[in-house]
Amino acid sequence: GNVVDPYILADKFGVRLIINEDYASHDSLRSLAKAVEEVSLENCYIVPSDLWFSRNPFSETEYFSWYAVSGIVDDDSYVRLNRNMELRRIDAHQSGNAMLGLGYLLPGDADVVTRRLRHLDEQRRHARSDWEEALFQEGKMLPYAKVMVGQPYFIIKTYEQLGDLADETEQRRSSMLSYIAQAIHLEDKGRIRDMHMLKKGMTNKLMRFSCDGENYLLRIPGEGSNKLTNRREEAVVYSALAGKGISDEIVHISGETGFKITRFWEGSRGCDKTAEADVAACMALLGKFHAMGLSVPHDFNIFEKLAYYESLRGEKSTYHNYEAVRAQVVALKDILDALPGERTLCHIDSVPDNFLFTPQGLYLIDWEYAGMCDPWIDVAMFCISAAYDKEGIDRTMVLYAGREPTLAEKAKVYCYVAAGGLLWSEWSEYKQQFGVNYSEYAVRQYRYARHFPAHAQEAYAQWQREGGGA
Repeated sequence: GNVVDPYILADKFGVRLIINEDYASHDSLRSLAKAVEEVSLENCYIVPSDLWFSRNPFSETEYFSWYAVSGIVDDDSYVRLNRNMELRRIDAHQSGNAMLGLGYLLPGDADVVTRRLRHLDEQRRHARSDWEEALFQEGKMLPYAKVMVGQPYFIIKTYEQLGDLADETEQRRSSMLSYIAQAIHLEDKGRIRDMHMLKKGMTNKLMRFSCDGENYLLRIPGEGSNKLTNRREEAVVYSALAGKGISDEIVHISGETGFKITRFWEGSRGCDKTAEADVAACMALLGKFHAMGLSVPHDFNIFEKLAYYESLRGEKSTYHNYEAVRAQVVALKDILDALPGERTLCHIDSVPDNFLFTPQGLYLIDWEYAGMCDPWIDVAMFCISAAYDKEGIDRTMVLYAGREPTLAEKAKVYCYVAAGGLLWSEWSEYKQQFGVNYSEYAVRQYRYARHFPAHAQEAYAQWQREGGGA
C-alpha cells in the first residue's frame, strides 16, 4: 500500500508529534523521555501505537495510577500480580502476567516516573529498555495493576499481524467458537471464555481459550504451512505418541485442516539453550523417546523434502551461490547412506522452544514434521535452531549420548546440520512469499549449509581411515 505521511494524520486529528530520531538504537524508554521534555505525564494515558483493544479501555474518571496487564501467563513478562494488586518484578526464569504496555498516571506518580525516565535515559545500559522500566521502585511498579478481564487485545508489530487483526472479525470469531465447541463436544459455546490470539509461532498461529476453568491452546495453520507439512501424517504421529508421556496432550486434531487443540500448561517455559542443565534434560528426553523405537508408516527424507520445498519456492533462490552450496549438501547423501545408522520415529523440529518445562515434567511439543529417520537428526536440528557453533554442537552430542560420540555419529550430525540448514533456509524462502520474513534466521541456516559439508567430509574420511568402512 501507499506510505502515509504521519504529519497529514497529525494535522487532521490535531495530534502533536514528537519524533524519536534515535529509535533504531534506543527503544520506548527514549521515546517517552523525549516526550516528557515537552509534555506532562500528569493525568494522562500512555498508549503504545501497536496495541489494539476490542473495547474502549479508557474511563471518564480514573481514581488511581495503573498499568494494564492480562490474567494470562506470559513467558516474556517480568512482572507478576499479587493479592494487593501490586506488580512485582520476577526472575528471568519465571512467567508473569502478560504486560500490555498501557498505563495511566496521576500527578504525584507522574512526577516520580518523569524523574526516573530522565535518569534512566542517561544510562547507556538502558538504551534498549522499555518505558515500563521507569515505573519500578524497589522491585515493584509504582502504579497498581489494572487487569483487563475478558478484554480481547492484539499487539501489531508487522504488516502481517495487521492482516491477522483484520481477520479477527466477529464473523471469524463466531466461526472459531463454533469450531472449538464442536471439537470438544460442547452444546453451549458460551462456556468458551477468554479467547485471544497469542504470539505466532514460525509455522502456525496460536489462540488461547478457557472452558469450565480449564485452559486450552488452539493451533491455526499459518500462511502456506499446510503445504510444508502433512497434517494427516501428523495425526498418525500423535496416535503413536498417545499415553507415552512425551508429547503435548491432544484434545482434538484434524488431519484435514491442521487445526489442533491441546491442554495449556500454566507455568511452563521453553528450554534455555544457554543453560547446560536445560540442554542436558532435553537431550535425555530425546534419548528416552528414541529408545522407545516408535514407528509410523511415513519417512522424513531430508533430501526429498529439500527438493519439495524448492518446488514450492518455484523461482530462483535469492541465496548467494545457491547451486554450488546445494551440490555440496546433496553430495552428503552418499555419506549418510554409507554410515551405520538406525531408524525410529524422530521429531525433526526439535528446537529448544518445543521442549516445554512444566510443573508436571518436561515434554516435547509440536510434532508436525515428525517421521521415520536416524535419531541423530533430532540432535542436529536442536543445535542449528539454537545457533550453536561446532564446539557447541560437539558438546550437545556428548550430552545426548552420555559419552564421546563416535566418528560415524559426528559425521552423521554434521551431515544433518548442513542439510537441515539448507532445508530451513528454503522453508524461509517459501514462507517469504506470504509476507513472512525470517531473514536473520534464514541467513544463519544457510551458513550451516555452506560450512558444515566440509566438517562432515572430514569426519567421514577419518572414520574410513580408521577402518569404519571395512
